[in-house]
Amino acid sequence: MLVFFMWELLMLAILVALTLWVLAARGTPWHVYLSVWVSWGMALALVALVPIDLHIVYLKRCIDHYGDDVEAQEAACSVKSWRDIAGDNRSASEVLEKWLSVLRKAWIFVYTVCQVNGWILLTFQSSFIESRRFSKMGKFKQAFIENFGFYAALGIINSVGVLFIYMVGMDLEYVIFGCLALFNALMLTIVSLFLGYGLGEAPRALWQGSRFIPTIRRALYNVWANHRACTLAADDLAAKLVQVYSLRRAAGGAVRSYGQEIVHIMSEVPFDITSVFLMDPVKGPVLPSKKEDLQKAYVAQLRQIEMETTHKQKTTEVDMWLQALDSTGGMPRHSPLFSMQEKCFEAGYKDLGTMDQLDPALSKHSQGTREADPKVRQDEIVRQLQAIQLPGSANDHKSIALAIIKRNDATFLNPANEDHDPWANLEEDAFGGVGGEIKSADWDIDKLVALRTQVYMANRKYRKSKKKFDRSVKECILIQDLDRAHEDLLPWSCVWQNLRQAFVHEDRSETGWNGLRSPVRAQFEGPHAIRWEVAWFVGRTYVLPFVRQVLAIICCVGALAILQSQMAIFPGFPEKTGLLLLHLCSRGALKPNCIDEGQDVSSWTSWEPYKVLPGFQVNIGFHLFFICGIMTFVLLRLRIFSFYEIVIGETDSASLLLNAYIVCRLVPSLAHNYLAIVNESGTEKNERDVTAFESVFSSLGTIPFVNIDFNQVLPPLTLLVWLVTIINGLFKGKCKLPRLDGEQHKTQDIMDDAKLVVELERRRYEKGRAQSRAFASRQAHLLSASAEGLNGNGDHSSHSGVSGAWQKALNVVKNKTGIEMSPMGGVLNGKHGKSEEHKGLADNDACAHNAVAADDIEGQFQKIQVGSSVTHTISNHGNAGSVVTAQSEGVGHAAGSSAGKVGWSAMLQYSSDQAGSAFSSVTARAMAAHQNGAAHSGAGLNVSAPQNGGAGAASSTGAVAGGAGVASG
Repeated sequence: MLVFFMWELLMLAILVALTLWVLAARGTPWHVYLSVWVSWGMALALVALVPIDLHIVYLKRCIDHYGDDVEAQEAACSVKSWRDIAGDNRSASEVLEKWLSVLRKAWIFVYTVCQVNGWILLTFQSSFIESRRFSKMGKFKQAFIENFGFYAALGIINSVGVLFIYMVGMDLEYVIFGCLALFNALMLTIVSLFLGYGLGEAPRALWQGSRFIPTIRRALYNVWANHRACTLAADDLAAKLVQVYSLRRAAGGAVRSYGQEIVHIMSEVPFDITSVFLMDPVKGPVLPSKKEDLQKAYVAQLRQIEMETTHKQKTTEVDMWLQALDSTGGMPRHSPLFSMQEKCFEAGYKDLGTMDQLDPALSKHSQGTREADPKVRQDEIVRQLQAIQLPGSANDHKSIALAIIKRNDATFLNPANEDHDPWANLEEDAFGGVGGEIKSADWDIDKLVALRTQVYMANRKYRKSKKKFDRSVKECILIQDLDRAHEDLLPWSCVWQNLRQAFVHEDRSETGWNGLRSPVRAQFEGPHAIRWEVAWFVGRTYVLPFVRQVLAIICCVGALAILQSQMAIFPGFPEKTGLLLLHLCSRGALKPNCIDEGQDVSSWTSWEPYKVLPGFQVNIGFHLFFICGIMTFVLLRLRIFSFYEIVIGETDSASLLLNAYIVCRLVPSLAHNYLAIVNESGTEKNERDVTAFESVFSSLGTIPFVNIDFNQVLPPLTLLVWLVTIINGLFKGKCKLPRLDGEQHKTQDIMDDAKLVVELERRRYEKGRAQSRAFASRQAHLLSASAEGLNGNGDHSSHSGVSGAWQKALNVVKNKTGIEMSPMGGVLNGKHGKSEEHKGLADNDACAHNAVAADDIEGQFQKIQVGSSVTHTISNHGNAGSVVTAQSEGVGHAAGSSAGKVGWSAMLQYSSDQAGSAFSSVTARAMAAHQNGAAHSGAGLNVSAPQNGGAGAASSTGAVAGGAGVASG
């Protein structure tokens, strides 16, 4: 039994560590991990001790019943497995007494650790973590001051109690256990509230989760609520960042003495707040000079960061300009903004300069003339927009044309703006500028700490809401795709046939089932991928809902059993034997709980009287597992303003510490409540054999000065909370009762708004998935072609001189930079490149649709020395991708039908441009240059380059004029 107990504790420790790793946000301090792990481990150790404690008590009662009959004792209540700490020579009673002695010490140790953690250590550590003081000593002092009031109140209460006990002549031990009883009474009240809510809500949540319509409505509501919370959190964070920026500007003047503290505050912001700009529909990118404009710029920057981190897509100037135009009312309502942005990107319109060139007046203005007729200009712009098949109605196109004309008239065609200084507004503090109101007398250390705290909490709230929004969107999209796949398989007579055909024969034909296509889930790969797809789909669509329904029924039965057992210990309840106690008696029917004094048990058939059967601890473990599961369900749903919230993968240190704080205080009371349910609490030591817990904490459940067991008072409160939860869940859609969980009622307007948000996010995920799949497919094709000696078009290369020049250039790149690439441009050991062009996407992913390809958004600055030529890796903060150029001069080769020596420059590009670009993936580009700049052709070379402005002429065979470069096709 000792080995089993140690293994149980080890498994609990591993379970706690895994749970903590899943819940905690990255960057959580190590001491928080340690404190929470110890607190959760000690709390669960209490639950692990209860079955052993009760088992020993029932064994003692069984042994006492048979007296000196050793054979009957061994047959009815064997202690063979308990002799590992007492030896084989001792009697059964001595073995159990040895175990009780160990358990008493274990109870005292675990209970003491839980109380110290719950009442002292975790509260102090939480205050220390939440403090935004600028030094560790300052954090320590603030944590001590915040907890001093709590500790002082406890000291005053204890002093009054000691004085009262001294005056009435009672024992000092009564004071200690009286304080413990008061604390336990408070925690038992919270346990009753949590149990009442969890027993009513958990079965309903499981049952609703097994039905599609409630599940999809719940998922849509979560998307809407989290999107709304994320938007509000972004606005709140942007407002705080404006204050930080004001201080940052004033750090060199009015508040120079607080420069170091302001630098610490700047470390709390999520991005560089000094380098943002605001996109104006007329002026374009402008430096914000007022607080309102600065806040809008920060909100736009947060959205751009969202696109980069979630969808791996950067936002271009044209994207931001269209967003600004839409937000200011310059476009009709419900315009397909995202589709317009995508089409503009595909057409190469990334910066505002390319959009301005659509206006014929601008090109004529550069030639000294001017097109004055606005109608002609508008028609020409609309015609060019329709030529690229820009989505949207005619009114959408006219709105964009008018915005372009207005922008050109105000920016380029109006000479009055030529001498305008965009920095001038930054100094106009008297007109609402940023930083002008900052005065040294208005700021001190405490105010700076308060501002830092506000920024920290706003940033934390934004991260949590963003994480919840991403999870809710993915869940909603997956549920929609599962339902769509199920509908495609209908009627039911075809469901089994199609799935069986796919699983048995792995049929991936056009008529067969090819697995679930969803942009938020990666499909299985490998030789048996379709079988895994079928198994996952069946499990997720058909098996999981059925399991949830079964669990909901079991949970409902368990909830009713616990409620009945709770009410059984209430003095006014007619039935005095709870269902949990009866379940326990089925494995150990003994006096006094299961058999009354003088009761005839000879006719019993279902129970074996006066015998402790194997599996006694299993029943107790099942009870405790269910109760702890209900409490965990409540703690995961619990929200305490913006201070406490459990979010998977983004739970902050304060929430983790508060959760551990609650668990350490609740679990001892929860264990005491369970002992009361099975009639093992509130008994005197001399009446019968009691548990080790009761022998140490016999007065824990007694109300001081009243001498009433607190567990007997709380069952009506649990029943009342359960009834309110049930009524609120059953009639919330009809009677519109107030929601206890803080949610709003799911109106049709909310559902419609949520569907629009989900559809937009779906298209973004589809685009990202298409890009990644297309790039992987293109890379595999290039590597295969390289191994077979093929060129980029799949043909065998017929120009050995060109191949030799390529190989020589590749060797130079490998020797100088360590980047190994294939002769046809595939990266073997280095940064990945662009994804496949639009045509290749439709063949590689059904989710591609009209999406375009792009890859990594992270650019690097790198300087590479190759031979005598020095080139730079261009960061992708602009429109160009990362380029590595290796030049090999003086390599002779006759290109095409031309005779003579040509200098070859081999350019290898693996670009990470802005998201969604329609560039071809990693392609090798060869540029021919004659000594006198004449044009030559490079036959058989796959030449491509990104479109950038209007430079160069389109070519696919490598005809380069004057060696200036290669234009995009």
